[in-house]
Amino acid sequence: MEREKKLIENGKENKNNSNFLICYKVEKDKDGKVKFSLKDGGYKEIPYIEIADSGFDQTFKKLFSWELTINDIKGEERLRSLLNSLLYPNVSDDGYNIKKVRIIRNESNKLGSETKIGVLFFDVVCRCECWNGKNGKEEEIETEIFDVEMQTGYDNGFIGRAFEYGVSLIGTSYVGEKDEERKEKKIMGESYFKEQKKKIKKHPVKVISFMNYDNKETDNIHYKSYKTEIVLTDLDGNKIKTMDDPPVEVFVINLHAEIKKLLESKEISINGKEISKTGKEWIKLLGLRHWATVKRYSNYYRYIIPEDTSDSDEVIQSALKILQLIDEDSLIAICNAETAALSMLNSYEEIGEKRGEEIGEKRKAYEICENLILEGVNMNIIKKTTKLNNEEIEEIRKKLKISNEN
Repeated sequence: MEREKKLIENGKENKNNSNFLICYKVEKDKDGKVKFSLKDGGYKEIPYIEIADSGFDQTFKKLFSWELTINDIKGEERLRSLLNSLLYPNVSDDGYNIKKVRIIRNESNKLGSETKIGVLFFDVVCRCECWNGKNGKEEEIETEIFDVEMQTGYDNGFIGRAFEYGVSLIGTSYVGEKDEERKEKKIMGESYFKEQKKKIKKHPVKVISFMNYDNKETDNIHYKSYKTEIVLTDLDGNKIKTMDDPPVEVFVINLHAEIKKLLESKEISINGKEISKTGKEWIKLLGLRHWATVKRYSNYYRYIIPEDTSDSDEVIQSALKILQLIDEDSLIAICNAETAALSMLNSYEEIGEKRGEEIGEKRKAYEICENLILEGVNMNIIKKTTKLNNEEIEEIRKKLKISNEN
C-alpha cells in the first residue's frame, strides 16, 4: 500500500510506462545528472546509476540465480516474472499461468563435450507448474520445462542446437524431485501415486532464445523474432500439416528488433499475445546494449540508466539492483571469460565443416557414454561401444560423480 501511495503522490502511476521504459540514450553528463533522450523526441534531465551489461553469459545467469535474494525477491520469482510476462501476459492471479518454478541444475544435464576443454551447459533451465486459480488441485496442474538462452553472436546452427537442448530436457527431473516422490509414495501408496502422475498434463519443452546482436539486414530472418514449427511433408516435399503437439518449441526473441519496436511505440506480441509492461521492461533490461549509453571512460560495459525506477515492477527493480551490484573487478573477469569463449567458438567456425562433423560424432559418443555409465554398464563394453579411451570415460564419470565400481 505504501508503495502504491508513493507512486500516486509522485504522479508516476502509469500501467503502460515507467522511467526505465521511456528513457533511452544519454545526451550529456553534468553535476551527477544526465539528459536522457525520450522515445517521444523530448529530453529528461535526471540522476542516473550505472549497471553491468546483462548480455554476458555470467551476468545473465546471475539475474535468475536461486542464491540471490534482492529486495526480498528470489531468483525463482524473477524467472517466473520473465516467463509469465512474455508467454502468459496480463493474466491475473486467478488465471492460468506459471505459479511455481523448480530449478533444474545445469550440471546434471550435460550434452557432452564439444572439445576436451569444455562441456556444453544450458543457461537457465527450470520446470514450471501451471494452473488456474491461486491454489491448484492435483488434477488441474500442468507442467512445462523451459530452457532460457542468451545468444550474443550469430550462429547459423543455433536452431538445430536449440532443438537438441529441448529434446535432451524431455522428462528431466527438478532438484529434489526424487526425494519428494519417495515421500509421496509412502503417503499415497505406489499405485495411487502413479495414477496421479499420469493425470498431470505435460507440454512441449519450450526453448526461449534471446538474440542479442546487431543485424542491419531487416529482411533477414535472423533479425526477426519468430517461433519454430515442425512441418510434416510427403516424400515429394509437399506440406501435409503442421505437427499439433511437437516435443519442442523454440521461441526466438531478437532483442535489437523488439527494442526498435518499443522506440517506435509499436506493440510487441509473442505467440499471438501482446506482452505486458513488465515484459517490455524485461526486453529493455536484457537488451541494454541496443539502447543504453556506455559509461564514459569505461571499457567494461557499464550502462547508464535512470536512478529512479520506483515506477517499474518490483521484480525488475530487483534485477536492476543485481546488475548495479556487480563491481568492476567482477565485470572485468566476466568480459575476459566471454572474450575467450567467443574466440574459441570463432576458431571452431574457421576449422570448417569436417571439424564440425568430428565434433558432432564426439558429442554423440559422450552422450552414449553418459547413458551407459548411468545404467551401470561395464567399462570394457563402454569402450567398445563409444570408441572412447579410458581417460575420456573416467573424466565423464567424475563429472557425473559416479565412482568406477564396474
